[in-house]
Amino acid sequence: LPLTPSGKVDRAKLPALSADATPRTHAFVPPTTELERNLTALWQEVLGVERVGLEDRFFDLGGNSLTLVQLHSRMRGLLEVEVPLAELFQYSSIASLVTRVRERTAPVATGDEAAVEEEFVQRRARAGQRRMVRQQTEAPSSEDVDE
Repeated sequence: LPLTPSGKVDRAKLPALSADATPRTHAFVPPTTELERNLTALWQEVLGVERVGLEDRFFDLGGNSLTLVQLHSRMRGLLEVEVPLAELFQYSSIASLVTRVRERTAPVATGDEAAVEEEFVQRRARAGQRRMVRQQTEAPSSEDVDE
């Protein structure tokens, strides 16, 4: 390992790791539902990786406790379902997280996956509508802008 003059590891001289170079112990499983695609996109954004499969583990892709907090915050806005931060540690793959989110969604009692997916789509639409209303109310009016 490269060392600094003080004997510590010189992190600047270490080769950069890419998530694609992370050895996978499983085959890549692409997302198929809207919920899976949205969670995958969040992970890609938060982790800065190009490809995330359903069986990939958050921490194996370079995640840490700080990025997990970012993910938690963004998930709350996207899903409208509160998944406790501690559960994100426990359900650390997209597949397990999707299962947990579905358990926390009302129609899951029927066992109807299509109903769960529809509930997610409706929640996402409501969240988007609330964002638009917030943006409209926060935007300065023409009277507030000095010319």
